[in-house]
Amino acid sequence: MKQDFKKQNRLSGAGRFRFILKNGNIISTSSAKIYFAGNNLNTPRLGIIIPAKTGNAVLRNKCKRQIREFFRRNKDKYAGTDIIVRIHNAQDGWFAEFAGAMEKRFGEE
Repeated sequence: MKQDFKKQNRLSGAGRFRFILKNGNIISTSSAKIYFAGNNLNTPRLGIIIPAKTGNAVLRNKCKRQIREFFRRNKDKYAGTDIIVRIHNAQDGWFAEFAGAMEKRFGEE
């Protein structure tokens, strides 16, 4: 399977974001909350929320790149799922914790 991050894999629209944040399942770590809900599509979609208080633009963009790359490499595991990642603390080790939580929830069964 091609490992790219196309527009169809991006979650957009305030209504869908609100629905998932309100009604979706949640995985919590000390640095992030991961919300997810099924969709009627065969493709996974990703939304990322990183508030300005998390850090400067360089740090926020680095976090987004890391999340997108993780999603891109593992998107076949998330077929039919909308995922929103909300980072609230991007301290050292946040990505390993995030990746571990995602693998635990969506890993091979």
